[in-house]
Amino acid sequence: MAKRTLKMKMIRDFDKFKASWEKTADDPGMCAFHYMIALLNVEEDYQRACAMVSIMVHKRYTKEDLMSPSGLGLWGNHLNFVNHIKYNPNTPKSYVGGVPEKAYELEGDDLTLTVLKVETKGKNCTVYLYSSGRDRPASGSMEKNKHGQWKLTGTSTWIMSVMPPIDDDF
Repeated sequence: MAKRTLKMKMIRDFDKFKASWEKTADDPGMCAFHYMIALLNVEEDYQRACAMVSIMVHKRYTKEDLMSPSGLGLWGNHLNFVNHIKYNPNTPKSYVGGVPEKAYELEGDDLTLTVLKVETKGKNCTVYLYSSGRDRPASGSMEKNKHGQWKLTGTSTWIMSVMPPIDDDF
């Protein structure tokens, strides 16, 4: 798949997020976009962000959580990844319009994600994304379930820290 620029609005409501993700879960680029939106929610509502991520990951990274709106909690790597974003909130912002020259601040709720390439091999794919805070594209992996939904399996490269904001007051 060739380079694509995707646009979406920020989603803060779990039910709206779930409906939006389910509608586009057959598109790996949109799945990656929803992941970034979920991670953007970490600063505002950690529990909501975890619930959002829990519906998008392989079941092996979830456990039952009756307090979560999704009914699922995260564990393992994906819980660690969400926790990492608590201390590195610029990372998801760097994928959806935030730039280091403006301290990764997002202007409004209009978001843009650039999918550079998608490599699909059977039920697996690798998605390469542009980040304004890195010198190279970042890749994440997904696997398609029996319902045709792409589920996140490997996102460690996506969540790695980005360069610090550029401060020209030196």
